[in-house]
Amino acid sequence: ESGSLGVRGSTLTRRPSPRSLNEVTVAGMVIHVKVADGRLKVEHDDAAKVSKTSGIPLREVVSQAEEAWRQRMQANPDTDNDPPSTDSSPTDSVS
Repeated sequence: ESGSLGVRGSTLTRRPSPRSLNEVTVAGMVIHVKVADGRLKVEHDDAAKVSKTSGIPLREVVSQAEEAWRQRMQANPDTDNDPPSTDSSPTDSVS
């Protein structure tokens, strides 16, 4: 018997989470952060720019940005930080 050569594929549906774009300040410079579903993501390009300009290691810049966001949320717990409502229609992709 011989084996057959084939390729399998499937269709995936992607539903991006709604998120909001906010700003924090580290070393006197603005860093954008994305907030979605209780998660925080620091914009890498902003953090890298601050790191290069200030001489602070990138990991430390990211940590300081995350901490700045946590402190802001503790100081203003009633602030509306819910992401704006967006069209949640799925995006199809094939892999």
